[in-house]
Amino acid sequence: MWQLNDATQSDYYWKNFEQILGWVKYWHAELLSSEDNALIEEFFALPLDARKLWLRLSSRKPTWFRSDKLHYADIDNLTQAQQRLCETNWAQRPPLSLADWLQAMTQKELKQFALAQSATITPSATKPKLLKQLASQLAADQTPPFKAIQPLRQQQFQRILWLFFGHSNSDLSELVKTALGHVQYENYTIRPRGIFDSKVALTQFETLTLWQQSWRDASPPQQQRLIAELLLWLKQTTLRPQFVGKCSRLLNSVARQLERQGLFQQALTLYAFSQREPSREREIRCWLKLGQQQQAQRRYQAALEQPQSANETLALQRMGHYFGKPRMRRQQYRAIQQITAPRMATEQLEYWVLQQYQQQGWEGLFGENLLPQAVFGLVFWDIIFADIDSAFCQPFQRGPRDLLSPTFIRKRQRLIARRMRSIQHYPQAVANRIARLVKTKFGIENPFVVWRWAQHHALDSWFKRLAPDYWLAIFNRLLDDIRQYRSGFPDLWLWHPELGTLLVEVKGPKDSLRGNQRHWLAFLAENGLRCGVVDVQFLSTKPS
Repeated sequence: MWQLNDATQSDYYWKNFEQILGWVKYWHAELLSSEDNALIEEFFALPLDARKLWLRLSSRKPTWFRSDKLHYADIDNLTQAQQRLCETNWAQRPPLSLADWLQAMTQKELKQFALAQSATITPSATKPKLLKQLASQLAADQTPPFKAIQPLRQQQFQRILWLFFGHSNSDLSELVKTALGHVQYENYTIRPRGIFDSKVALTQFETLTLWQQSWRDASPPQQQRLIAELLLWLKQTTLRPQFVGKCSRLLNSVARQLERQGLFQQALTLYAFSQREPSREREIRCWLKLGQQQQAQRRYQAALEQPQSANETLALQRMGHYFGKPRMRRQQYRAIQQITAPRMATEQLEYWVLQQYQQQGWEGLFGENLLPQAVFGLVFWDIIFADIDSAFCQPFQRGPRDLLSPTFIRKRQRLIARRMRSIQHYPQAVANRIARLVKTKFGIENPFVVWRWAQHHALDSWFKRLAPDYWLAIFNRLLDDIRQYRSGFPDLWLWHPELGTLLVEVKGPKDSLRGNQRHWLAFLAENGLRCGVVDVQFLSTKPS
């Protein structure tokens, strides 16, 4: 069981790190290499103050620190701790450029340093001007007036952190934010071996992650070598299901770069291994660019017969004119109202239109995507955090690992169907659930709920203002493709005691509807919900 240590204790960060190491050694002992175990032993051989200082520095974003600016109440002797870290190669005194160490000084310190060096400066100058003046007068190898320290060997702990977090995008700062109360996570069931259930799984994850890191800094010749290595590895590897998404996203990203360079044939070889959209759409476009109409037609037809998502279906429909189908026309929307407004900043426009409606007796809010997502997140809260197929493998997850993958709905189909029936037959009970969860779950991370917005609006009341059939339609569409359909909702959610509910998209001068906004307006209208566009024009400031 994971339990964060009390952030009021000065060494909470250290106890949390010890807990991470203990967690990994308990759950993944068989996956730790001899080098990993030796690293942990060597680390614990350091004096306690040195270990604490290394962890403090490694948990912060800068790569180096001024020694005279370090102050930690839980470390008894900072000078000795720094010295010990440098002696054992856990830290170093980094070589600093003149610009780097000058930038690390305050304006007051720069003036004092200039006086000590007899440098000519303008006493009233700003810091940027002081930096320029000093840089022009000091030698490039000028010794800084302070010592610096840079922690080393963080990369050697990379595997251990991967095993704990289950991905490569988190670091130790996550513990600090959580312990300080900046972030709270749901108390879900954790399955620590959900991702790394074998050495094969860890090896595959490492291969993909390290390849991605190498690609970022590679020169064009190095990129060609890396592509060849990746393709060979993919041909020889049966990819574990938990890494299909990671691998496909990587392949799509690299192949898209190749497309932009005109390397369509090479992009095709990568797209062929991807199992996630938009790989098939991009394949079709590559074949078309190469003038291979028949190849493109075959791929198009195969994708059209078994689309991976609603988003892919839409993309395929848009390109149907390449294969003899009528060109897909954009649906035209006539504004339900045209308003002339005084000139104002674009971000104020929705609030101004909301005020106009409120003056006519409407209640409303600028809810856009926030309202439907928050209602969805609350209605399906327990399903989102359900213990299904190792969806949660560590304590710092906003949502399940498969949230944006096609498996999310498939694995929870029965639970979702049961909740949909509750919405249909017991809407008041669902509204009560929303109200209760707002109180009991307030502040806890949920991938659909933005609490700083949700806390100011009666979400249970807004749920009741739409008939259950409307919510069922919205939720079903959202579940069709969460990544695609979680945005694009109309700006204003309005309610009138006599006229009912109205959803309004506000468009200012020279503003037009985006694709996802067109989709939602059409979908909502098809399902009988009143919605439309309000066209706002600014009053002319030119004299008549």
